[in-house]
Amino acid sequence: MSHPSSAFARLTRHFVEVDGIVSVEEQKVLASRSEETRRHGLIGPPVHEEEVPDLLAAFRTPQARACALLELICVGHVDGHFCAAESQFVRRVAATFGVTRERIEQMEKWTAEQIERSREAARFWAT
Repeated sequence: MSHPSSAFARLTRHFVEVDGIVSVEEQKVLASRSEETRRHGLIGPPVHEEEVPDLLAAFRTPQARACALLELICVGHVDGHFCAAESQFVRRVAATFGVTRERIEQMEKWTAEQIERSREAARFWAT
């Protein structure tokens, strides 16, 4: 079983590729994750779809699972477009974790609100 940090870095790498487009913003996320995991010697090879369940097994507690889901949702929004393929991936992960559709919808709404607040703060400080 993977260490949660390594599992999340590899899961993120797989996640940003689900829509077939890796944006500049997503590349930056990958670079920061790669640097973080490389410092701890945790980076691994590219992820194949059949490896995803093993990566998800690294998140054993409800808190770790919630954090992983929220982080994935944030990564999905980093390029300003949370596409259908990304949403489906998050929902599949949530189902594996036993998280309800209603809870995921709450998480997605909360994340979108936090992102908007961050953008609002950036606009405020830019003036």
